[in-house]
Amino acid sequence: MNVRISWGITVNNYLRLFDSGGNLIDRPGYMVIAALSSPDLISIEHTYRSMLSEDELNPLMDGLPLSAFGSTLDKKFIRGRVRERSLAGQVVIELVRLAASTGKSPTVNAARRLVSYNHSKHFRLGNPTSSLRSVEKAFREFRNTAHFQATAALDPFLIEKVICDDAEAIKFLGMARGFEEFVDAEVTSDSFKWSPLRVPKQIPPVYSIKIKSLSDEELAVAGL
Repeated sequence: MNVRISWGITVNNYLRLFDSGGNLIDRPGYMVIAALSSPDLISIEHTYRSMLSEDELNPLMDGLPLSAFGSTLDKKFIRGRVRERSLAGQVVIELVRLAASTGKSPTVNAARRLVSYNHSKHFRLGNPTSSLRSVEKAFREFRNTAHFQATAALDPFLIEKVICDDAEAIKFLGMARGFEEFVDAEVTSDSFKWSPLRVPKQIPPVYSIKIKSLSDEELAVAGL
């Protein structure tokens, strides 16, 4: 099922992707990786600059492993905490599925229950209660970058392309911006604290994504 997810946004913090002259920064994919690792702008900037410096000091040659520092960056910021980040992203994906299947504004609680249910059923990652606690914790921690995490979860192979290809980085950011706009407009709750790391307006949003409709069983799990 194809779903359009375009709505208006409220501007807060922007991910720095353009310089003072309006030009795209070097290696925007590195900034994407940094954003996936932390919602804090200062930490993101430090990570980005560290990755650029590593490129200059220890350029990767074909067939050679990463330097010790490069391996640390890779482990912590590219491959670190993948499960938690994926869970947070899947909550956003389930929010979109709920909206598409019901035509109503979705709730985070229903989305978290769906993520917990599907992980327990298909991956046997704990019982539904313990799984739900894991989902809640992951979403709480990565909530403000969950639109980035959702893009990564939707297409896990895109991350590897993003690192080396500026066009793929822009594609990734456009998808993240689509999710961001969706949450802005559709997820309304006094208890939902959403202060996202924003994708700059210069990045064209991607509104069309492919998702599966919710089954009757999933709708029941969501309380619908």
